[in-house]
Amino acid sequence: MVIDRDRVHALRSVSVLTTFFLIGSVILAVFAIAGFAVLTKPIIFPLLNLRRDADVIASGNLDHRSDVQTNDEIGDMAAAFNSMADTVAAKIQEVTASRDALHREVEDRRIAERTLRESEERFRQLAENIRGVFWVGSPDWKQTLYISPGYEEVWGRSCSSLYEDPASWLDAIHAEDRERVVLDLEKKAGGDLSDPAFPEYRVVRPDGSVRWVLARAFPIRTDEGEVIRIAGIAEDITEARENQAHLIQVSKLASLGEMATGAAHEINQPLNVIRMAADAVTLQMKAGDLPPDFLETRMEWIASQAQRAADIIDRMRVFGRKPAEKNTRISCAEAVRGATSFLQEQLRLHGIDLSLAIPETCRPVMGDFVQMEQVILNLLTNARDAIEEKPGPVPEGETRGRITVRIEDDPAANHIKLAVKDTGGGIPEAVLPSIFDPFFTTKEIGKGTGVGLSITYGIVTEMGGTISVRNVEGGAKFTVTLPVADSETGPA
Repeated sequence: MVIDRDRVHALRSVSVLTTFFLIGSVILAVFAIAGFAVLTKPIIFPLLNLRRDADVIASGNLDHRSDVQTNDEIGDMAAAFNSMADTVAAKIQEVTASRDALHREVEDRRIAERTLRESEERFRQLAENIRGVFWVGSPDWKQTLYISPGYEEVWGRSCSSLYEDPASWLDAIHAEDRERVVLDLEKKAGGDLSDPAFPEYRVVRPDGSVRWVLARAFPIRTDEGEVIRIAGIAEDITEARENQAHLIQVSKLASLGEMATGAAHEINQPLNVIRMAADAVTLQMKAGDLPPDFLETRMEWIASQAQRAADIIDRMRVFGRKPAEKNTRISCAEAVRGATSFLQEQLRLHGIDLSLAIPETCRPVMGDFVQMEQVILNLLTNARDAIEEKPGPVPEGETRGRITVRIEDDPAANHIKLAVKDTGGGIPEAVLPSIFDPFFTTKEIGKGTGVGLSITYGIVTEMGGTISVRNVEGGAKFTVTLPVADSETGPA
């Protein structure tokens, strides 16, 4: 095999050159990389730090800030990054505060709604179980906002019918009472709510039964005083009125029992006259001498005295009857004359002087005549008892005491005053506020029930009047004030 020496030598030369080239390239590359690292270090490291800072903040640490501080664009970028982190943190705090506020508002609303539901439930339970009718309406009285189920029981009509027609409750009021209620309603609807009570009235239910109702209305105002609702309650007082009527009847019968002695004496007088006239006629007949004029005169005596006795019995019969349902125009003067006729003889027998200062006529008031007599009788018997219980002896030839009944009818006033004054020593000041309370009495046990003045108070109040008492010199004075009847209410 023949080797070409020149070729070998040439290959060796090329190989050496290649080796030197490769070594040079490696050295050059190493220098290049080292130079690049030296040149890029101020850029790469800050950028890596910024990325690390972003990762820390992204993990939830909003208080972290970049610590890159260079005087070049990367330093500006780090400052901008920190500013952006501050802004984000502030916004997140705002969002958190808004979220917390929203959560509190939602919770408050939830609590308020729960409280409202509980309040509404309590209101519903109260309204549905209250004895009577509870209602809420608009300030103009033209809309019913709420009516309790008691309406169906008292009025006998559905609640839905009242929601549909808020004035339908008036249709059920008794025809004799409706005008008074409408007039009072118009006054209240006009803004005059000084007196919350309506006049007592009757409701006629669909089945024809009648219930007595006492209603009151009250304004619901804002803090500024504006009326935004009208609330009211209507009570079924039928049973109470029946009990009161029964109590009045019992009291009247008790009064009749007390008047029995005086009535017997009064009836005995005409009976004596009748007996004497009859005896005279009998004697004349036996003597055979009975002139017609003598007989006529004696018969007239008998007829007149019989009528007198009949009148006494009739007054007692009328007084003992039950009062009428409907009030009429009555005369206080006539009621005083009727009542005093019952007790005048009895008072005389007890040594009590009765003085009347009443006009022949006076303007009428609205009420029941028998109940008005009951008022006067109760006041007279109360005055009589006070005089009889007054301590100390009665001087010979003098009366035990005096009762004065006076009526004042001032044409300039719209009322009439009836006063009963006695000389019974007066009422202890400590008991004056309780004098009209039921079953309250200052008398000894067995001498009084304590219902007379209470009944008197109830009758006077039902007539739209007032009664008061005060001590005067030597005794007590009761004053009854009654409104004068309108001229349109019919004859007295």
